[in-house]
Amino acid sequence: MGKIIGTSQYRSIATLNQRRIERYDQEVDSMTDVLLDYIPIAVMLVLALIIPLVIIFIVKQITPRNPARFKNTTYEGGKDPIGEAQVRFNVSYYVLAIVFVLFDVEVLFLYPWAVCYKESMAAVGAMTLFLIVALVIGDIYAWKKGAFSWMRS
Repeated sequence: MGKIIGTSQYRSIATLNQRRIERYDQEVDSMTDVLLDYIPIAVMLVLALIIPLVIIFIVKQITPRNPARFKNTTYEGGKDPIGEAQVRFNVSYYVLAIVFVLFDVEVLFLYPWAVCYKESMAAVGAMTLFLIVALVIGDIYAWKKGAFSWMRS
């Protein structure tokens, strides 16, 4: 048959069960805290999905729907277009834009380097010097290729 449990054993079992319950409650509390940390992300995700759909729906509802032959043409200016729609731009605009973006992105690397390596100023100084030398070399190269002159000779 069953074994008879004394009061001291019963108290130890009750204490053990109480400790198990407390540990379980702590684990549940920590899991709840972790899940609560993700609530703002879930809210942003839901809003990011719902707001564009609502805006598209509202625009479709308030847009006037009276098609006409002249409204279905490419231009509504009242005159027929003359010439081609595609205009050729000088390549120097694109080259200057690319050079600007490259140098701008390289300069943006200065701040993260300084933040990441703020303990060793020698490393920051070396990296900054390397970046500035790279920028100057790229600047000289672009200047020699004529990227900064608008009128090519």
